[in-house]
Amino acid sequence: MAHDVFISYAAQDKPIADAVCGILEGNRIRCWIAPRDVLPGVQYGKAIIDAINSARVMVIVFSSSANSSPHVSREADRAVNKAMPILPFRVEAVLPSDSLEYILAGLHWLDALTPPLEDHIHRLAETVGFLLNTDSQPGNQMDSSSRPAVRPEDERSQRQRQDISKSDRARSLQKQSVVDEKIAAGLVSKGELAEALELFRSSLEIHEQLVSKNPDNAKWQRGLAASHEKIGNVLLMQGNLAEALRSFQFSLEIRKRFATLDPENAVWLSDLSLSHKMVGDVLLAQGKMVEALGTFEVSHKIHERLASLDTSHAGRQRDLSVILEKIGDALSAQGKLAEAQEAFMNSLEIQEGIESSIPEHVAGISIIHEKIGDVLVEMGKLPEALKAFLTSLDIRGRIVASDPENIAWQRNLWVINDKIGGVLTSKGDSSGALGSYRVSLGIAERLVYSNPGNIEWQHKLSESHIKIGEVLVSQGDFAGARSAYREGLEMSERLVTSDPGNTERQRDLAYSYFRLGAVCFRIDEPEEAFSCMRRCYELLRTISVAGAPMDPKAKGMLDKVKELLGER
Repeated sequence: MAHDVFISYAAQDKPIADAVCGILEGNRIRCWIAPRDVLPGVQYGKAIIDAINSARVMVIVFSSSANSSPHVSREADRAVNKAMPILPFRVEAVLPSDSLEYILAGLHWLDALTPPLEDHIHRLAETVGFLLNTDSQPGNQMDSSSRPAVRPEDERSQRQRQDISKSDRARSLQKQSVVDEKIAAGLVSKGELAEALELFRSSLEIHEQLVSKNPDNAKWQRGLAASHEKIGNVLLMQGNLAEALRSFQFSLEIRKRFATLDPENAVWLSDLSLSHKMVGDVLLAQGKMVEALGTFEVSHKIHERLASLDTSHAGRQRDLSVILEKIGDALSAQGKLAEAQEAFMNSLEIQEGIESSIPEHVAGISIIHEKIGDVLVEMGKLPEALKAFLTSLDIRGRIVASDPENIAWQRNLWVINDKIGGVLTSKGDSSGALGSYRVSLGIAERLVYSNPGNIEWQHKLSESHIKIGEVLVSQGDFAGARSAYREGLEMSERLVTSDPGNTERQRDLAYSYFRLGAVCFRIDEPEEAFSCMRRCYELLRTISVAGAPMDPKAKGMLDKVKELLGER
């Protein structure tokens, strides 16, 4: 069956997908949908691949079910690889999961969150019709043979032809920019950032051409702002903060101008608040806390206004919560702890008021509890901090149980157990701290086993062994501490071997030798103790000779080792 549109959906959303198919086909837009169009005797997977290859546009019925569907993710990935336009048709207020985030990032979403659904599907049909280069209203397509001829001698017709030619040229440029951005998004998902950046810049040039022809065209200006934003995102991934900031500021200026011209336009206001947030994120990463806070506060005012227009709009409420969390981050970095706590609490109140069982939403709540705990630790309020961390732990435990293979959630579980261990240590509960650190150790061991080359997890495994050793020393179990320190030392050695020029890892290894040497003195193992201290001295001298900065802790350790080894 010849078709233009492939409809991707999760099985739970079949009634909606069927309604989409019916209205699109009612507008003379040919669709392919499973299982209707899978021919008897054809392998299901092959039918899907062939249908995607033959389609010109993919429509994704996006819901919580689609979000967790591996089939939808694979179909979307296939469309990206073919540089096919994708239209996410969102029927639930959910955010894309990790597997879909890169694919759908930056795309124009069509929301169908409010009844009646049929109205939204008709709008979808109009958009699909445009992408297929139909007339502005779907259903009005005509073959070239059925179009009325234009008489050459008619001056008005000649002008119309010129206008049509310009319109066709603009559509052609728009299509090319869509293709460039789809391919670029696929490259980003594969980590090929330089190639993706080149394509996003190619798309930017197209948008600049379009805007230069018609500066008052809001749609093209919005596309230009989005292009700058996408370039900024890639630069941010590359660690190029200065250039990323520049790109985000270009996007911000465009959105400011159009939001000023149309201050009641919710779309422009939402875009403007996003630009302020992105600029603030870069400023925060650059350590410019005051500027970041000011930018976040501007974004917050816009989000408050948008949220007040429709208090039932879950997406706007979530955006308001996110920017409050960002304000809390900036305040915390400035040491304004009470104000940071208030911002985090306000963010938490909004998040908890949004009815959603989506794991990503629940995980966001656990992160806010963690941040509240961090602030309380800085304020010296350890019992309250422990309560916040334990709440976060409870949430994360349930999330991990629902998807034990999710590495990001396992990492978050390690972090919160580690922080609980730190609070319990400060409170003098060494037994409880030891239990938390051993849970963290178990998580790190499993993840290193599953991915031995992951540097972050090797480092966290080493940290867990060291913290267990420190607790055992406080309990007087020096033999147990020596065993833990040896395990941590072994992992630190591997990290240095993998990157011999990394002075930070060399310093960590020196600390590991010092700890092990110190505990060996306590259990009367002088030979191993002096061997460890000599190795510690060699590492610290190497760092010093290389000209790397020596912090007070390293300097004090070097002096102590010199004294132990009898050197002055």
